[in-house]
Amino acid sequence: MTPEDILDFEFERLNYAVALEVFEYPPDRHRPGRLLRGNTSFSPRDYSRDVHAAFDVVKEMKEKGWLFILNNEGERWEATFYRNGKTSINVVDDTAEGAICKAALLAVLGEE
Repeated sequence: MTPEDILDFEFERLNYAVALEVFEYPPDRHRPGRLLRGNTSFSPRDYSRDVHAAFDVVKEMKEKGWLFILNNEGERWEATFYRNGKTSINVVDDTAEGAICKAALLAVLGEE
């Protein structure tokens, strides 16, 4: 998964990637597109379109040590995750939720 891929993700694929990489839910190998919490299979939340779910992403990132800034750039939104004064990931998107999800995903994948 490249940064370009992440920036071009459709909603469903972005939601799945956020659940998998940010929240670290394991995939359900018997049901494609679903994840596991214990023995329970579930679909990822709509992180990229639901503001409450998007801010759960922010909360999870803060628990991982990332700081967060959200700016409105006219009709677009800029989400920034940063830490250590050195690492900074910014994404500008049409929605705050999309910017948050894409920035969070780029941040955690950049750690690997």
